[in-house]
Amino acid sequence: MPYVHHNIIIEVVNRPPSGDATCFNNCMYNILSKVSEEVKFGCVTGDFDIDLRENISSDFINVIKSSGFLRTITQPIRL
Repeated sequence: MPYVHHNIIIEVVNRPPSGDATCFNNCMYNILSKVSEEVKFGCVTGDFDIDLRENISSDFINVIKSSGFLRTITQPIRL
């Protein structure tokens, strides 16, 4: 069977609750923008520790969308 090169990256992220959300969003934007330019398929998973009910979540969602990624979890997983 021939070797097939797939351009895939899977990123696992864990943001601690005390981490600065703005800094996190800026770092994620830089990383995701680079990934979206260089790979055919990218998947980001992990615990972002962002409450989807708060305003900061809209900044994070904009980072995801503007980098060409799609959000698959749309509701909080715990309340």
